[in-house]
This record gives sequence, structure tokens and C-alpha cells, in this order.
Amino acid sequence: MRSSLTLFEACRDVQNKLDTSVKGLPVKFPGSDGRGPPAKDIIIVEGHEDCRAVQRAVQAPVLTISAAATRWHMPGNVGIEHAGADAIREALMNCRPYYPASSAITRADLMERDLVADFGQPGHVSRHTALRRRLVCERLGLGDMPGKHLPAQLSAFGFGLTDIDDALSWVSDMMQLDPISTF
Repeated sequence: MRSSLTLFEACRDVQNKLDTSVKGLPVKFPGSDGRGPPAKDIIIVEGHEDCRAVQRAVQAPVLTISAAATRWHMPGNVGIEHAGADAIREALMNCRPYYPASSAITRADLMERDLVADFGQPGHVSRHTALRRRLVCERLGLGDMPGKHLPAQLSAFGFGLTDIDDALSWVSDMMQLDPISTF
């Protein structure tokens, strides 16, 4: 294996090996009875320090990749290599795995919920579509993204229409609490 893989190459290599080596391998937490969520895939981290931090927290298959080409740093943004074992375990318990095309959320579903614009009918969509989409994505733990990427990302992370409706309910509650500062 080369010392530096792109994220795509690393994921492709992992996908090829999953069926024969690590799929379904149980995660064991140090100092516990060994019960925990099953590791259905591999935890992918960027850098050896990140790998060591994750391995201190859980016993699970970890793949280290080099993402130097896409690396960025924001002041105050500290990586997982500085996180404690408890914080890493909590983050892993709350994460959603990425499974391409696991459910089928369509653009029409999102247009009905006023989360994406209909390019043929620009007057049909409210002027706050981007804000609603941003807040729904925040609630679901996704980053801010354009509407054309939203159906694929929601499907890839296994979100269903009920998850979207729950997030929209949360957005509606937030707007009722403080409608002026929200917009």
C-alpha cells in the first residue's frame, strides 16, 4: 500500500476488504464488559496522531489517510488528536455511518418541504429556502450545502423523510422562539 492515498482510493480499498476482514467486528471499550455498538465499517481518520487518539478510546479498525491536499485550519479548530477518550467514544456513539444510496430521498420530496428550489418555478419557493435548508442540515449534523447535493447526502447518511420532518419541526420551533434573529 502506498504511503499516501487519496480519500477516494482509501475508501475504495476499504470497500474491497470489508467483506473478508473487518465487517461486523465488535467494538470493545477499554475497561468495560466489551459491549458496545458493532463497527460495521472502518473508522477513517486523517493522520497518525488521530489514529492513536481513536485507538486509545476504542478497539476498532482504523484506517489512516493522508488528506494534505484538502487540509484546512480555522483558528480555534482543534482536531481529534487533542480530544479525550470519553469525547471520542461519545462522538462515535453519535455518528452516522456513510452508506452510499441507502435510502431514496428525491428532489421532489425536498421541494415539498421547501428545502430546495424548483428551477422551473422560481416564484413557487419561499425566500427563506436556503436558511431552512441550513438549519435542517445543522439539526441533522450535516454541513451547509447547496440544494443540489442535499438529496444525495441525506440518502447516503441514511436519513429518511421522518428524520427530515422532525428536523423541520425543530426549525419551526426555533423560528417561533426567536423569529427576528433567525432571519
